[in-house]
Amino acid sequence: MIVTGFSFNTNGNTDYYTARYAAADGMLLWEQRHNGPANGNDGAAAVSVDASGNVVVTGYSIASGGDADCYTAKYGATNGALLWEKRYDGATHGEDYAASVATGPNGVIVITGSSVAGNGLSDFATIVYWEELPAISVALDSGAIRLRIVGVPGSNYSVDRAPVPNGPWNSIATPITPASGLIEYMDITAPPGSGFYRTSTPLKK
Repeated sequence: MIVTGFSFNTNGNTDYYTARYAAADGMLLWEQRHNGPANGNDGAAAVSVDASGNVVVTGYSIASGGDADCYTAKYGATNGALLWEKRYDGATHGEDYAASVATGPNGVIVITGSSVAGNGLSDFATIVYWEELPAISVALDSGAIRLRIVGVPGSNYSVDRAPVPNGPWNSIATPITPASGLIEYMDITAPPGSGFYRTSTPLKK
């Protein structure tokens, strides 16, 4: 059994709080807290479990600017170790709140909630994370870098480049996979020397 929500910290603000209990006897297996960068109020609103038993929680977390971001974290099934975390700050950098989360096949995680639009009012927002992304092959071709990706037809990917393995990463293309499944992209602006490439999934709302 898994519960999530919020818990007050020693500063009087709320943190994300998630705990997993044994189904047989209710023994606490692990617990996790999250205090956002602003040390403000943070609260989880929804939880889902993937096919491997890992736990995904989402809700809101106050950013350093004082507005709320959608905050999503994934914890390991057996020990609650943080596997990854993502923040979503909408186009207007206003208030963003996640309300529900669902896990699907192939590492798809879908978050729904609200995000402040340009008119100052909140719109429905849907955020999709995709964990299982295709590999990318790299080859030198006439002074440019030829990139090949075998993806899911109709799916939108981001091709990212960085000067070193740990970033910073910048998107250089966002192709949609054709019916053949093969994406080919020529990076004609590759910097001299070494470079690193990866695929990621653009956020959608």
